[in-house]
Amino acid sequence: MLASCYGLPVSALLDKVSNTSPENEAIYDGVRRLSFLDLAEEMNELASGLTQIGVSPGDRVAVCLPTWYEFITIVYAVAKIGAVVVPYNTRYRENEAEYIIRDSEAKVVFFSEVTDSINHLSQLSSIKERNSTVEHLIPVRFEQEGLVSYSKLLQMGKSKDVPEVTINVQEDLFAIVYTSGTTGFPKGVMITHHNMVTVGINSFEVNGFEKGDVILHCAPYFHVMGLGAIVRFVLYEVKAVILESFNAK
Repeated sequence: MLASCYGLPVSALLDKVSNTSPENEAIYDGVRRLSFLDLAEEMNELASGLTQIGVSPGDRVAVCLPTWYEFITIVYAVAKIGAVVVPYNTRYRENEAEYIIRDSEAKVVFFSEVTDSINHLSQLSSIKERNSTVEHLIPVRFEQEGLVSYSKLLQMGKSKDVPEVTINVQEDLFAIVYTSGTTGFPKGVMITHHNMVTVGINSFEVNGFEKGDVILHCAPYFHVMGLGAIVRFVLYEVKAVILESFNAK
């Protein structure tokens, strides 16, 4: 039951369900289908790859991606190694993105090449030149000379196990989610592993989910609602169908 998930770090939820329901379909994005076991294996490969490029517990990992399945894998991989995910809006202009990256002291940024008519490769290359904390820009769904891509990290991760990391769920951060900044600069809201898992458990009965249900993911994953959905579909052992951008029809 969900009560057994109290006290678990976020990545342990995926470890748990990949053992109890390995073959159950976890994700369908319109093109690719992944079981919970597939998702857990990709989490571990990516987590290993991240440690191999120097990502350590407590490091901030920014994510600027559309609502793609890779966003889910990144969240769990970052949590697995005790680092902190920092999601931010794909529509941010350069000064807005730089503020988030600088304020969070992000060490790594996962990004798409172009989303919402914004060239993130150009934008982030410029930001990296001015911010010494940024060590790696990681392209997702494309390759760029001189950069270690998401695909390359997965290849690296196949050769080495993920190091064991002890996570204090009450104190260690799972994510920093920035407010909209309507009355000033955005503020980073610190969310622990305990925060995220407990909210998911407590909302289970209200949502009325049952094992085997299907949930449509249409909220952007960089928003706290979407980030919560990434955790809850695994916690509830239900299938996530991913809609890259909202379309009522």
